[in-house]
Amino acid sequence: MQYGYFDDERREYVITRPDTPAPWANYLGSPKYGAVISNNAGGYSFAKSGADGRIIRYVFNSFDQPGRYIYIRDNDRKDYWSASWQPVGKNTEDYKSKCCHGTGYTRICADYVGIHTEALYYVPLDKEYEVWCLKLKNNSEEDRNLSITGYAEFTNNSNYEQDQVNLQYSQFITRTLFEENRIRHLVHGNLDGIEDGKDVDDKVVVERFFGLAGSEVASYCGDREKFLGRYHGYGNPVGVENGNLGNELSCNENGCGALTSEIMLKPGEEKTLTFLLGMKYNEEAKTIMERYEYPEEVCNRELEEIIAYWHGKLSHFQVKRIIHLAPEMAVDKIRFMLSAQVDNGGGLPLVKFTHNAGHEDTPDDASYVKETGHPAYRADDALWLFPTVYKYISESGNLSFVDEVIPFANKGEGTVYEHLKRAVEFSLNHMGPHGMPAGLYADWNDCLRLGKNGESTFVALQFYLAMTILKKFAEYKGDTEYIAYLEEKQEKFGGILNKLCWNEDRFIRGFTEEGEVIGNREAPEANMWLNPQSWSVISGFASESQAEKALEKVYENLNTEYGAILMDPPYHKYAFDGALAVIYNAGTKENAGIFSQSQGWLILAEALLGHGNRAFMYFKENAPAAQNDRAEIRKLEPYCYGQFTEGKASPHFGRSHVHWLTGTASTVMVGCVEGIMGIRPDFYGLRISPSIPEEWDGFEIEKDFRGKHLHIVVSNEKHVQSGCVKLLVNGEQMEGDYIPEKFLTEWTEIELKMS
Repeated sequence: MQYGYFDDERREYVITRPDTPAPWANYLGSPKYGAVISNNAGGYSFAKSGADGRIIRYVFNSFDQPGRYIYIRDNDRKDYWSASWQPVGKNTEDYKSKCCHGTGYTRICADYVGIHTEALYYVPLDKEYEVWCLKLKNNSEEDRNLSITGYAEFTNNSNYEQDQVNLQYSQFITRTLFEENRIRHLVHGNLDGIEDGKDVDDKVVVERFFGLAGSEVASYCGDREKFLGRYHGYGNPVGVENGNLGNELSCNENGCGALTSEIMLKPGEEKTLTFLLGMKYNEEAKTIMERYEYPEEVCNRELEEIIAYWHGKLSHFQVKRIIHLAPEMAVDKIRFMLSAQVDNGGGLPLVKFTHNAGHEDTPDDASYVKETGHPAYRADDALWLFPTVYKYISESGNLSFVDEVIPFANKGEGTVYEHLKRAVEFSLNHMGPHGMPAGLYADWNDCLRLGKNGESTFVALQFYLAMTILKKFAEYKGDTEYIAYLEEKQEKFGGILNKLCWNEDRFIRGFTEEGEVIGNREAPEANMWLNPQSWSVISGFASESQAEKALEKVYENLNTEYGAILMDPPYHKYAFDGALAVIYNAGTKENAGIFSQSQGWLILAEALLGHGNRAFMYFKENAPAAQNDRAEIRKLEPYCYGQFTEGKASPHFGRSHVHWLTGTASTVMVGCVEGIMGIRPDFYGLRISPSIPEEWDGFEIEKDFRGKHLHIVVSNEKHVQSGCVKLLVNGEQMEGDYIPEKFLTEWTEIELKMS
């Protein structure tokens, strides 16, 4: 069943049925101000942190409420509805609606009793507030007397958990005020006589605002209970039913922002007004409100800027057949994560947006455990730095980044090269009894606790890759002594892996502290694990024979029509103490569910072996867009990944969960770009080594690379899955499938013949 379609020209997903099987959401904003909005205007907003900077309330695992609601009331008919289908929920035979989720904006259009509305939600570029721009048009043949009400429900505490749990505290620290055209919501408002934002006994005065621009405020309400009314809900608030909000404010209640404007529309007449929301002190909020005195012109311009910005980002890499986009943004995050590395080489298990590099406690400090609840380092945290830093430098060509000095989390500083060297030393200093990286608190799989002295094959393969990558950095630095050191360690380490972890036709998952083998092919449960097989190829460790056998067993044992499950059979009777996945129902999450992020690694592994058919098959099986016609099964949006999909052991096989909250998109992009498309830059140039379905005639790529534009045409006349028989760059033939950077020009024409 379909609930919408992809509009490729406008780069939007258009929802044509509002009764989607789950809230289908979009993300608005930037790292400084974020917002989540569903197709029925549910969702929440936050400044910097979704956990500690929450502005408006949202109740998870409920009914997609509350949200950014705009109500329309016909004052003559005493009838009312909402600009989104919910929360009022009019009969869909009479109420027609369409939601367009675009790049950084959402537009919800509705038609009811002759009134057309378009509610546009967005966060302006480089701003820290959001805009709800409402356009109304009277399509009837009579004058219409309308009341327009915007509603936002504030959290009483910026920490979302405290807001909903600690009611004996959070409800008594807020109050609302009305000034000019806006509701002011103050948290710790009794301290407002001090300088804005100053700490008082570790408390901070926080102020939010909800304002109306482009029309006069006829009535207002700052108290949720007074707005909704006793025994009423968001679908029938008394303030909207009555046509007047009563000019009520709150003190020691649940605060809200509700503003009503009364407008008259003649037949064919249009009107635009704007609601604005943010976490700003009063004077700045006033300045923001003044900007939108004539909202239509401003909103149209800001929307064009958002579209131009995001479409510009997407234009850096485009593939014609089936997307590396912003290395300048990636490097800021890489610096941040490097600064979360402890000087011993380990990574902080938890990094907050308030991270203070050079002054952090670490898992070695008792205070850290008390503060965060994390008792130890995770075995894999620092190892993710290696492919990330390498990919950034290879994409950007910014080799000087190797020598950039970045602080450690607790004390001291070092070059990027030094950070990476210390990460290797951390693993070497935390080995288990077999000479493999110790499991520590956990590896990527939070539900697999092998123990402090247990050992993880997955992390071992990450570590093998880390040494390979670090040798490339050492070669660039001319550090021959360190290269020899790494080669000696890697050769010895490889021997251990081969002896202990290869199990006839698969790699095991690891060892517990007691020495029990996890992932042994003879085990009654959990005898086959996905990640060690894919990472044995990605790391470059597996021999050709091992790689072929391991991935064949993945296909035979783990593959399903919705992607490959994480392991099989599920845990039930034979779980060891650290197999926390057993708490989940079979086929769910880590207990034989289909983890989306792992699909990206599998796509890449198959492509690296030249298996184009299977690489693309795994992509399509788990791709949200490929399931657009099975929305009633998948439930989640067909334009974003969920964390996991229920596996074949579940009665709800194919149902996906936890939308947006996953690193899958970037992982799958790597699998597609570096794997299927075969676009693999290194320090000194670019390799093009596609692995595609044999049925493809070829494909075409437009790519911006190190300040140059590449037009790449790949042809596959004999329909093979991989290979390169000829590579031409501006008409000049290269050796093999590699292009040294010196051959790239401002506009580079590249032709690759696979067969």
